[in-house]
Amino acid sequence: MKYSLSAGVSRNEINPVIGVRLCGSLRDGLSSALHDDLYVSALYLSTQTSCVLIIAADCIIFSLDEANQIRSGAAVATGLSVEQVFLNLSHTHAVPAPPSFNEFDSESEPDQFQLNQEYFEKVKATVKKVAVNSQNSCRPAVISASSGSAKIGINRREELPDGTLILGENPLGAYDDTVGVVRIDEANGQPLACLVHASCHPDILGPKSSLISPDFVGPMRRFVEKQSGALTFFIQGCCADIDPISGIVNGEDAVRETERLGLILGSEVFKVYNAIGPLRARKERVEWRSQNSVVTGWSYGEPELLDSEISTASAVISLPLKALPPVKECQDFNREAKEAWDTSRTLGMQLSDQLVARRRYIWSEIQMAEALKNGGDLSFDLPIHALSIGPIILIGIPAEVFTEIGIQIREQLSEFAELVLVSGYSNGVHFYIPTARAFEFGGYEVNSHRNYLKPSGPTKEWESAVVKNAVDLVRRMLENKSYA
Repeated sequence: MKYSLSAGVSRNEINPVIGVRLCGSLRDGLSSALHDDLYVSALYLSTQTSCVLIIAADCIIFSLDEANQIRSGAAVATGLSVEQVFLNLSHTHAVPAPPSFNEFDSESEPDQFQLNQEYFEKVKATVKKVAVNSQNSCRPAVISASSGSAKIGINRREELPDGTLILGENPLGAYDDTVGVVRIDEANGQPLACLVHASCHPDILGPKSSLISPDFVGPMRRFVEKQSGALTFFIQGCCADIDPISGIVNGEDAVRETERLGLILGSEVFKVYNAIGPLRARKERVEWRSQNSVVTGWSYGEPELLDSEISTASAVISLPLKALPPVKECQDFNREAKEAWDTSRTLGMQLSDQLVARRRYIWSEIQMAEALKNGGDLSFDLPIHALSIGPIILIGIPAEVFTEIGIQIREQLSEFAELVLVSGYSNGVHFYIPTARAFEFGGYEVNSHRNYLKPSGPTKEWESAVVKNAVDLVRRMLENKSYA
């Protein structure tokens, strides 16, 4: 079905200065070149009763506070509430870290620290600009949606023969190849926007690459825009445990692989985009008779449109954190971590070794402080955001969400919309949300709170709590809409 509403789009680049260090403690140097432009894109959607703003940004992560600053700035600039602003990050790794990630020390790296702060301010200002521009360009439009499939990723939780879990390739692991496509045309049939939803880490250009890039998202976007004429948005899904099918590629081959996977995804998107169909489509069957035959054909016309309804909802759920170790254990670890960091600097070890040691020490300081202050059970509040727009439901979770969790939420809500898009990396990123089964094997994602500088990590209860609360939130939102 096709739904009428009004829509406006805008885009601006957010390229950082070449020479800024990119995100990740495995870096051995600074960025050396711009491989592909980074963008912030805005889609403003409105009906007679409501409106929303969707922001898609080529950024890796923001804390919940940083994301709130960005959303609040866009909300104030457009006269919306924060709940009406949905921010999704592509999660490309070939970009600078946010200030909250604490990768740059103002004393030992004052230049990098300053570049990092300035880049965050650039992103905030650009989001405001595209938000206003998209609102100002709003015009009558039609929205429709469908889905396809493209295998561009693979589960990355690989178990070695000795039981060690690494970030590698697990062909038998969970993977979601669904590609959601939302097509928006102007009322006169001109293409306006295309939203692409898929779940895969954009990290072909891995931690040893010095290139600034949106990774495979860039080639995908260019291809779809060239073929369709519609400004194309990438909305990241639930890719916490999914890496590109090419792997993280070392050397110059990485550039080729970003192009290849981008075109694989882009080709599927364009196929689905065309299958959804343009505004004018065949409507009435006609026939022509001769003495010996009947030939049939079609008369094309405007389709019957449904009125779009836009609804938003949000909820905050409390999730338990893993209990902290005893204070003495935290203090011992903190002392060892500081000694290792001091040693890495004294011996002049390579940059990546120093960065790893520094991050380990910073985390140990945070954990020790929390243990001294609290010492008991911990919890944290996770906000969940939902939008209903014509044929689609868009759910935002500010975390790196395992792909199975996204699938569960989508399947439980599939009867309520033509397309249900479950997205991590939305409105910020706290850290990973693993499945309960992942705790049987451990691995990076289960212990990722250290990299995220959180005092403690997730628990098995998270999966069921997130699925239940996300589904309940959407159902309540739709019930309220029904009675509005």
